[in-house]
Amino acid sequence: MSQKSGQITLFIMLGVVLVILFSIFFYVINYSKESTIGLEVEETFGRDIKDINLFVETCFDSKVKSGLDLLGKQGGYIKFPENFLFLQTSQTNIPLHYNEGNEHLPSLEDMQNSLAGYINESVLDCLNDFLFFKEKGFEFSDTEMAIDVTISENAVNIQLNYPVSIKDNDNNIFKLPPFNKNTPMKLKKMHEFAEKAIDAIKDYDDVNYPEPYPDFVTNQQDYINILSSSGLFLNPPTATSFQLFLWQIIDPSGNEPVHFIFGTKSQKGLPH
Repeated sequence: MSQKSGQITLFIMLGVVLVILFSIFFYVINYSKESTIGLEVEETFGRDIKDINLFVETCFDSKVKSGLDLLGKQGGYIKFPENFLFLQTSQTNIPLHYNEGNEHLPSLEDMQNSLAGYINESVLDCLNDFLFFKEKGFEFSDTEMAIDVTISENAVNIQLNYPVSIKDNDNNIFKLPPFNKNTPMKLKKMHEFAEKAIDAIKDYDDVNYPEPYPDFVTNQQDYINILSSSGLFLNPPTATSFQLFLWQIIDPSGNEPVHFIFGTKSQKGLPH
């Protein structure tokens, strides 16, 4: 009798052990599947967020480049003021920063604000309200975009702040980080040269200015030396007469040369 009781006890213990082992086995299998599914969800979410980040960054970089190019080729203007006199060419519109006594050179602050407005509007158009990602189930909060532009001695720094909250189908929430673009460009130096050119021609136009006239006006090497000291150079000014000059300053410091183009129109002809 005691032998049978011992056998029954042994079978019970073996059964308990088998139940425990099977329980552990199924737990491990199910946990592994859940973990794998969790990783797949996390990887999918991470990949989509990276796509959104890249999408915003690509739009931003593209509009920074086109904005700086337009700002330089139009002598510091993105959009010209109403009734503004400019010279129209096949490639760009050239502003007359000095026109027979009237000055129209925009300030650095004006240029920063103009560029910020252009990038803000252009990036929003490029993003197209994230429609592509909304079709994939993502939700985006309504948030204002802010663009900050700083023109320094040797670069133009542009920061985009667009803290949009993004929610996926599993209610995971992500917020876009700031984006920053620092472009090597001596825009401030080019602007300073434009001021020098305008001041010299303004003095030349002054009927009370004592002769001899400023050497800066008539001596091309003079302004070439000024620019070269800042790492810039100048295409020889185009002039149909001494009165009208088209100035093209070139900055070769970045990956691609950038230009700052403007015109000046004097009231006088060539000095005798």
